[in-house]
Amino acid sequence: MFLTPKQIIYPMRYLRPLLEKGNGAEELFTARLSDFLGGGVHIIPLGRARAGIHLAAKFARLRTGGRNRVAMLPHTIPDVINMVRFAGCEPVFIDTLENSTNIDIDHLGEILDESVCCVLITHYHVNQARLDDIRELCRQRNVLLFDDCAIALEGDYAGLRMGSTTDASIFSMSGFKSLNYVWGGALATRREDMAAFMREELARYPVLTPKQYKEHMLAVLKYDIATRPVVFPLITFPTIKRKMRAFSGQEALSFVRRETEKIEDTVLSRPRPGVLKELARKLDGVSKRLAHRRAIAAIYDQFLADHRVAPETSDEVRAGSCFTYYPILVDPERRDRIYRKMIDHNYHIGLSLYPNVHELEAFSRMPGRSINISKLVRSMISLPTHPKVTRGYALKLASMLSKIAYSFAPAMMFV
Repeated sequence: MFLTPKQIIYPMRYLRPLLEKGNGAEELFTARLSDFLGGGVHIIPLGRARAGIHLAAKFARLRTGGRNRVAMLPHTIPDVINMVRFAGCEPVFIDTLENSTNIDIDHLGEILDESVCCVLITHYHVNQARLDDIRELCRQRNVLLFDDCAIALEGDYAGLRMGSTTDASIFSMSGFKSLNYVWGGALATRREDMAAFMREELARYPVLTPKQYKEHMLAVLKYDIATRPVVFPLITFPTIKRKMRAFSGQEALSFVRRETEKIEDTVLSRPRPGVLKELARKLDGVSKRLAHRRAIAAIYDQFLADHRVAPETSDEVRAGSCFTYYPILVDPERRDRIYRKMIDHNYHIGLSLYPNVHELEAFSRMPGRSINISKLVRSMISLPTHPKVTRGYALKLASMLSKIAYSFAPAMMFV
């Protein structure tokens, strides 16, 4: 059976973007991305996407005259929390609904007091289901609303593209993303005051150097090579199997990226012009990749619809979502065994894409609640949807997972 990695690096030109001068590249990139997001939005290119979260939190704190709390989901990487802290703000954690990535609106309402300057929501495999209600609640409480669209490029909600539905949206364009380079990102906003603030701040930032890109480029390239068709089945996957056996009996949780004690110079930087030119060139391919991910998600739905994460999400919201992965719920007591069993059957799948950072020592004393998120990260298995996942492979994977996880396999509905 053909072995397929759970994630891939979408094709990129590694060195050329660092060497190109890219005359007019920023104007090209901002115009094209604005049109892509439906037009009428200011696009602020970022050297690293997390700088958008850092500057958005800083803008909200200054605009609200000293309010310094940011209501946000702890189902993310540690450095997203750090970007808020380095902006002089204090995170307060919002919980989700049970078995869901959708925000608990009632809990959000309890959090939004006069100390909160903004809300940062995250769109996961599906968009936040009650975006209209979140937006109205923020309007009533006079707080800004931002959304983390790191894995939601070209998602839409009620006919509007992500990037135009909140006060500002932050997009990531780093190695694993659908539109990708080693590092990169953008902030989109309709607000003139926020766009002016962002441009003023970024004008003081230096341009990233080739040397700064190099370290992370090697890590991206290493993963890229490890997941290529010849290398993955012969070297990478057997290594994964050996590691799974070595860690048998230990709880398997999401890989937790390193935490940082201060903001890195690479964050406080602007992208190279050649990188923006590369991203603008690749923008046309995003729609095709999105269509593929949605098609694979529809195949998984045939087997696993009764077990998907965020089951309360409407068909309309799901139709506008990006499905960068497809998570399902399993018995948390059996989750690790199911995961390892699928690896033994030569299916490379994942766990929760992100940890619950509220459980980490550095963030455990921060205010808020994350009880449902703690349960979710221990009940989730994530299935791949990227372009190397064929329809036939998705059918076989879903059928096998149904047998292993739920002791039955529904009738196959071939498309």
